[in-house]
Amino acid sequence: MNIVEKRFYKRNQKKYEVKNNKEFLKWYDLSLNSGVKLDYHTSLEDFQMLIDTLTNWYQLKYPDYLLKPYPHNPWGERLRNMNHSNIGVEEMIIRLPLKQQIIMDCEYGVMGNTSGNYSEIENGREVAKCWIGFNLYDNKDHRVNYPVLVNPDTGIVIDSRISSFENYDLETIYQFLKNNPSELDYHELEEVVENNRFQIELRHRLLQLTALKILYSSSTPKMGYERAKKFIEEMNKELGLLLDTKEIDEFYQEYEKRKHPKMMNMIRYSNSSIPKGEKVLVKKQRKVLKES
Repeated sequence: MNIVEKRFYKRNQKKYEVKNNKEFLKWYDLSLNSGVKLDYHTSLEDFQMLIDTLTNWYQLKYPDYLLKPYPHNPWGERLRNMNHSNIGVEEMIIRLPLKQQIIMDCEYGVMGNTSGNYSEIENGREVAKCWIGFNLYDNKDHRVNYPVLVNPDTGIVIDSRISSFENYDLETIYQFLKNNPSELDYHELEEVVENNRFQIELRHRLLQLTALKILYSSSTPKMGYERAKKFIEEMNKELGLLLDTKEIDEFYQEYEKRKHPKMMNMIRYSNSSIPKGEKVLVKKQRKVLKES
């Protein structure tokens, strides 16, 4: 490891350690104080375990020999051509421990509402499905309620005493009730929707921190950068997320800026101390570095 790489790793602030990330902890505390809840008593330890697990997964999925070519190296070429893990993001999630799956899935219905099972016919077979339920209430008489059953994966209403809500997603119904005041009290629906938004934002923040840990947990900055980009690309493509590479781009570009000037300084001698016959060689070396 050269001196520029050592300085790159030395500048690592370890923001991916959530217990020491003041920005994350401030957002997290404000969110919990607003009334949102976590399913199965998920804690900061579970957030950290998810970051660590995903980092290890991508180090195994994309070892250095798959990211870096090995020219004129038969053994390296053999390694690069070997089958490696083709497990996608969804397949990876189902292999995670339960609490980490919950964080990644961002399902509806973690506010302690009712839940149960129902069945549907798919491809001629009866398939068991889950549902979560909450109530809408009559503002004039809270003893009158309107149960709503929802698919927790999609947020689609599968059954409701208000039949016009069926087959619509909770976000759409929530916005409709907010924009069209009626005689309905929808505070339980609001809790479900707001909590799901929190879960999605939590996952987004944890995955961005995971990309940062992948960057700093690799053998070289370049390997870490390539691996972290792979991680973000696959999460966005397979889960439909909007993770960005802005932070890892900034750190890696700063490393690149420091790396090349360092190389220039190695051949930047005073003209007075270089014999005339060697000045041409120095100029040629400078030209090659600039062009690279």
